[in-house]
This record gives sequence, C-alpha cells and structure tokens, in this order.
Amino acid sequence: MRPPKHLAILPTLVAILGCFALSHRTDAQAVPWTPQSPDTGLWKFAKGTFDASDTIQFLIDRLPRAAAVPTAEAPVGGVIDLPGGTFWITKPLRLPSGVTLRGEGAGTVIRCTAPPASCAIELDSLASHGSNIAAHVERLCIYTDQSRGIAIGPRTTGAVEDLVLRDLILNTAGVAIDLYPPKDKNPVYFPLIENVRCAQLGSGAIRLRASIASVRALKLTGSPRVDPQTKQPRFTAPAAPDDALCVFDGHGTISDCQFEGSYPTAMAQVRGDWTMQGNWFETHALDFPHVTFTDARVRADELFFFHDRAKLVLRNSTVRVSDRVDYRDDPKALDVDEKSKLLVQGSELRGATTQPAR
Repeated sequence: MRPPKHLAILPTLVAILGCFALSHRTDAQAVPWTPQSPDTGLWKFAKGTFDASDTIQFLIDRLPRAAAVPTAEAPVGGVIDLPGGTFWITKPLRLPSGVTLRGEGAGTVIRCTAPPASCAIELDSLASHGSNIAAHVERLCIYTDQSRGIAIGPRTTGAVEDLVLRDLILNTAGVAIDLYPPKDKNPVYFPLIENVRCAQLGSGAIRLRASIASVRALKLTGSPRVDPQTKQPRFTAPAAPDDALCVFDGHGTISDCQFEGSYPTAMAQVRGDWTMQGNWFETHALDFPHVTFTDARVRADELFFFHDRAKLVLRNSTVRVSDRVDYRDDPKALDVDEKSKLLVQGSELRGATTQPAR
C-alpha cells in the first residue's frame, strides 16, 4: 500500500527542519539520521508512512560539493546514515561523487514506487565533465514496485569511477544493477560489487560494462517475482544480445559468486577479458544456457554446474580452465563453435571428446 499523499506535506516540512537542526554541519563526516524524539518527522519516515524522497535528497544535496570531484584538496560528499525502518520514495535518490548512502543492513529498506524507466538510486554528476567518482551504497535493502534498482543517471555523461556497492539485498522489478553505458561512452572504471544478494527479480540482476571490475560474492537466488493479483510469475526476460540475468562485458574478476534460481533465461553472458574463481552455477530453467561466452577471453579455476543438463556455450571465445569443467560428459552440454576453444588443463574439450590443444 502506498503512503497517503494528502498527509505527506506537513511531515515533510517538519522532517526537513528537523534534519537541518539535528545534523547541520559543513564537513564531510557522517550525517546521523536517527531522531532524538519519536515526535519528529524522521521517525514517521522510518515507520514507512510518508514519502521520504525529498528529505533524503535534502540531506544528500547539502553535503560539501567543492569541485564535485574528490581530490583531497577540499571535502566532497560525506555519509548519509539511514536508521532501521522502511523509507518510501517516489523518485530516484540522486547520488553524486563522494557520497555514501548507508543503512543498518537488512533492517533498512528503501521502497521505491518510481515508474519502470526510472530507478531507486541514480548515480548523478554535478561536474561539468559529467563524471561520478567514489559513490558508495552500502548495508541496505532496495525493493522497487516497477523500476530498476541502481543505475547511471542522465547527467552522468562522463566516467563512473571507484563505485562501491556492498552488503545489499535487491528485490527489483527492473534490472537490479544497471551499469551499462552506451558503447560510445566510457565503461565503469574500477567498480567493486561485493556481497550483494538479488532475489525474486522481475528482470535482470546485473548489467555491467566495466574496466578492471571486481565482482565478489554476488548471489543470485530464488524465482521470478509473482504478480500479487494473478499469482503468476511476472518476469521480463532481458532482450538480446544481453539475454541473460547477469551480463559482464569488459575486464575484471568474478569470484565466489552464486548464480542460482529458476528464471526463464540464461544465467550469465560474459564478453571481454575476465578471471573467474570459485563460482557456482545452478539453474532449474534447463532449456537455457548456464553461461554463454561471446567474444571472450576467460581464465577460470573451474566451471562447476550442478545439473546434468547444464549447458555451456562458446562463441568466438577462448576459455582456459586450470582444474575442471563439470558437465557430466554430456556432449549436448557443450556448444562450442569453430572459432572457440575450451581448454581444460591444456586439453581441448569439444562435446564429449577430449582432443589435444592446437
């Protein structure tokens, strides 16, 4: 149930004045958002009653900006600490360079009712060059009714660098993490995505076009979101060529991740130059590939698939595995075109046969 609009105006004004009085400061340190008394508007926001969009954005906007780029010459950004509770928002929270939005783990929920083309958290730029540098989102949950979770905003036309997404739980109708700049724009540089769980999704989990990325302990679980009225799965499969729950394009490391669930699409699409270590693949939608490598050069310790019918697809790619590929010796499980090589301990695999590497 959405928060009543006719009651939102007065508490919003009270909350803004309360925020300013409780946490007014000019440095870049944390801005605590825990009220001293339950009579303030902040307490009501945390109870999930009113639209908190403008109040949270107010706190973000009043952090130091300097030249809008963290260079250590002057304070830029700071930390917004959200207490436990549910915070309804009706439009994206714009996060510029140097700002950390942080909650209290699973106890802090951002509930977004923005439209499908929007998102809950938008990586914003206040600089003339359009860059977003060192924004962080940490220790909170994001639920969206229609929109994406975290995405690059329209004003960020330059580079996104040093982004950190850590300790998050995402349950979104659109793509949970959408970090895929157009091909004529810079990729995302040096992102760290760590300990992020995606569950009951309505579309993709992550779209990442990046350089020197580090993806660790990404967990994809569950089944598609269910429509509360029809009780039927409500899932929009990602469109080709990115027809997979997880799309990794560029360069970096993918480690200790769990790709599991019963979503009606491929689990992962990998393009570019990647190192993969300690990952687990398990899907119950066995008519779709577990992993598709396209125009990729990959080094992996192992490719472990739980189901006998797991399918691995290579298109114009070379994948070198130092330990093993667990595909149950089923020739139908490997789909390797003539321009590709799957090398396991120096030997080439094609179907159920093992041939010397050429």
